[in-house]
Order: sequence, then C-alpha cells, then structure tokens
Amino acid sequence: TFTHSVMVSYLAEAIGKHILAARPELLRIPSSYLEGNVYASPAEVLDYIVPAALFHDIGKNGMIPIINTQHRKLNDYEFNIIQTHPQKGSDYLSSDPDFLIYQPVALGHHRSYDGTRGYPLSFDNTASPYRDAIDLIHICDCLDAATDYLSRNYHRAKPFDVVLNELKAGRGTEYNPDMVDVILSDRELYNDLKMLTEQNRENIYYDIY
Repeated sequence: TFTHSVMVSYLAEAIGKHILAARPELLRIPSSYLEGNVYASPAEVLDYIVPAALFHDIGKNGMIPIINTQHRKLNDYEFNIIQTHPQKGSDYLSSDPDFLIYQPVALGHHRSYDGTRGYPLSFDNTASPYRDAIDLIHICDCLDAATDYLSRNYHRAKPFDVVLNELKAGRGTEYNPDMVDVILSDRELYNDLKMLTEQNRENIYYDIY
C-alpha cells in the first residue's frame, strides 16, 4: 500500500504539473489560506495533491490481513471489507484538523467521474469542492494499479499503452475527460508516465525499500 501510494503521488505530481501549465482551470481546489470562494495557486495545488495522493489509501491500514492476501483473488466477503477503506481513511483523516483537508480525496477516490459508480455511494464526489483533486487521484490510482507488475501477485499487469486506451474509453464516465485529453495530447507527459510505470518502477521501489 505504501509503494502504491508513493507511485500515485509521483503520477499525480507529473500530471498535475502539465495540467497547471496547459489548462490550470482543470485543477482547482479551495485555498487553505484565504477565506471565501478562492482557489489555490498552482504551487498550493501541487502542495495539496502530493500528500493527498500519499494519504488516499490510508484506510487500508485498518485491514492489513486482507490487503496482504496476494496469492489469490479476494472472496466477496473480503471485497466488501475492502470497499470500506475510503470511509475508514476519511474517518482517520477527519480526526485531526491538520489532515482534514485530505479527507475528500480519501473518501472519493473510488468514485467514477460521473458519480454513478464506485464506492461509497453515499458520497457525492461531483458536488465536492475538491472534485478536481479527486478526479486526478482516481486516474492515478487506476493507472498505477493496472500497470503494477511488482506488488500485485493476484493480477497480470497491463502495458501502459493498454491502460491509456482504457482511460480514453472511460473518458466522461469513469474518468475526467479533460484530464484524460491532457494526458493523450502531451507527448512529454506520456513519456514521463510511461517511464514511471514501466522502466523506472523498479528503481522507485528500490529507493522506497
């Protein structure tokens, strides 16, 4: 879970920088320093999304035996428990005012862009002032999980280009279409993400361990 969270933070930072350079209106979060309906500066946005990515799966710390089940697919009972990790993460982060601002990302990162699928269904990600950050972490979460060939023995990792086509197919329903378009149209970003998820993954894991 920790290596995954670090990978998601790297992906979120890489995509976030390119979004802020090309289309900053796509990544707006409330400013934590100013009162009222004021959006954070680009620097503040990056300062927010990196720790938000690191904390997004913190709820899994409450279900370690299931998370460590790597030799087989989870049964329905176990999967139902896994589906509670966004709410558990939200509860953890809400217990301390210093971490409360990351609670919406932990709670919403498994919700689809259009708000019709995912969990928990009780959380309306489409109405959250942190929706853009939730959308970004959702993309990065799925991107890393699908391409991970080192720490997920229960599934066969997909090549980056295959996952990119899945993002394209899910744009507007599962994934934020404008963010997907930035990824698809920016060759430098494409190369950065491909390097992170494929060639450089082992170096990142080595550094983490």
